[in-house]
Amino acid sequence: CYVTLDNHRFDDMTPYLFVTEDHGKTWKRISEGLNPDFSLYVVREDHKDPNLLFVGSEEAVSFSYDRGNSWNEFMAGMPTVAIHDMVIHPRDHDLVAGTHGRSAWIMDDISPLRGLSSLDQNTSLTLLPSRPTTDWYYFYEGRTQPSFEFRGENPPYGMPINFWIRSGSEDSISIEVQSQENGLISKWKAIPKQGINRHFWNLEFPVSEDSLKSYKNSLGVILKDLKKQVETDIQKDSLKILQKDFQKLKERKSDLNSFRKRMVKSFAGFSKGSEYFPKKLFSIHADPGDYTIIVSWGDEISESVQSLKADPNLDW
Repeated sequence: CYVTLDNHRFDDMTPYLFVTEDHGKTWKRISEGLNPDFSLYVVREDHKDPNLLFVGSEEAVSFSYDRGNSWNEFMAGMPTVAIHDMVIHPRDHDLVAGTHGRSAWIMDDISPLRGLSSLDQNTSLTLLPSRPTTDWYYFYEGRTQPSFEFRGENPPYGMPINFWIRSGSEDSISIEVQSQENGLISKWKAIPKQGINRHFWNLEFPVSEDSLKSYKNSLGVILKDLKKQVETDIQKDSLKILQKDFQKLKERKSDLNSFRKRMVKSFAGFSKGSEYFPKKLFSIHADPGDYTIIVSWGDEISESVQSLKADPNLDW
C-alpha cells in the first residue's frame, strides 16, 4: 500500500510518500530523489508492473521503475502545473493526468516503461514493449470542427517502435520492419537520443526494386511510341525535354510518379487519353498480423515481434 501526504497548507512543501509491505504495521519513506520543494497529491501503481509507480506533485508527474528507489520526471512538454489525480487506462495503457487548471494530459501507452526494470545493463540498445497497434480507418466527416469544441489530439498514425539507448549519438540507428506473412521489408534510419526513443512506422512497405525497374521501362516504351505520334513543334519540344530527363530519371517511386505526371499533362489530351499511361505507383499497405522489428546501432542489435490489428469498427 502506498500513501502520499500533503501538508502545504501549513507552509510545508516537503514531498511525503510512504509504502507498507505488512498491511500498515510499518511504513518506509520512498520520496528520496523527488523535488524537495513540491508536495505530492497522488500516487499510482501500474496494474501490470508493480515496480512501476507514478506520483503527481505541485509541478509535475514523476515515475519510478524500481518501486520508489529512484525517480524520474515524466511527460515531456507538460506545463509546470499541479497534478491532483491520475489513472492508468486498463485497456489502452495510457496515463491520464488531471491537472489543476490546465485540463487533462494523456501519455499514450506507458508499455515502454514496463520494460525498464528488466534492462540488461551490459547492453546499449534494447527494444521496449508496445501495445498492439490498430490500423484505424480515418474518414472526413465533411465539416470543420468549431474552435471552441473540447477535443484532444489523437496519437500519431502507425505502429510505435520504442527502444532504449544508453547514450545519445550523431550516428544513425537502423530500424527495420519485416512481415512474417509475405517477407516484405521496410527500412529507414533515425538519429537516436539518450534514453527512451519512440518512432512510428507508417504501415507501408516500399514497392520492390524489380517493380521500379519495370515501371521505368514502361514509361520509356511510351516515350518511344509518342515520338511516332507527335505532330506540332510544341509537342516535339516537350517530348525532347522528357526524353532528355528520362536518361537521368532515378528509380525512386516519387521521381517516377512525378515523371508520369509530366507525361500525362503534356500528352494525355491528344493521344489515347490518360489510360494510355501506367497507373501511379503506390506503396504496399500492411495487413493485420505479426511483424518482426529489428533495431541496430553499431554492433548492437535488438529484435522483437509486434502485432497489427484491423479497425474493429469496420467489422459491422
